[in-house]
Amino acid sequence: GPIPSNRRDDDALRSVARLPALAFGFTADETLPWYRDLVGTDNLRVLTRTDDTGTIHTDAALGQVPMGLYIAGKRVDQFGVLGVAVAPEARGKGLARTLMAEAVRAMHADSVPLSVLYSAMHPLYRRVGYELAGLLCTASIPAALFPRSPDPDPGTWREATPDDHPAIESLYDASARTHNGMLARSAYIWQRIREREGKAVGFIHTDADGTPDAYAYLVQKKWAEPIDTTGTA
Repeated sequence: GPIPSNRRDDDALRSVARLPALAFGFTADETLPWYRDLVGTDNLRVLTRTDDTGTIHTDAALGQVPMGLYIAGKRVDQFGVLGVAVAPEARGKGLARTLMAEAVRAMHADSVPLSVLYSAMHPLYRRVGYELAGLLCTASIPAALFPRSPDPDPGTWREATPDDHPAIESLYDASARTHNGMLARSAYIWQRIREREGKAVGFIHTDADGTPDAYAYLVQKKWAEPIDTTGTA
């Protein structure tokens, strides 16, 4: 169930953060702030056991992040499930299925109509009611194919600041609600976008009257391998 209020300090949370660290190749120092500051302790569910010495062990954990989905222009509530992990010493006992089943029952009790997740274990999630839906696509477009802005552009592009976040989020919502299946982004999702690949840089465009009408987040990466420029000028 939810983490007890007396086990939400960093020392206690380390036993929870240990699980996704071991499952997904992170360190506990990376997963601890992810759980504490991004997911939030109120959104964690765990399975624990107490051994003969009275020590409490966290055997399985997951996060549930409130968000929404736009359908026919309306926002429909949903929970995103993430970070489902079982301690190596507790695997093979069906704990992930037990924890997921409990989470689904809790969402039903709270009248949450939808839930989504990225599945790395289709059989596990199918057993508790999930099924494949939608596509994850990556588009690569040469910059030269983008249409040119009017010359001169009557508006202005500038780097976004935190003060621009409400305007950026409103622009996204206005567009997303016109497309079925677009995510109604929660604070968790926006923070993930802004911290993508370490740090995304945001830009906002304002029209001639100073009203925001477009935005973009940019992530620049170095080539994984050096480019061979031998013989080029």
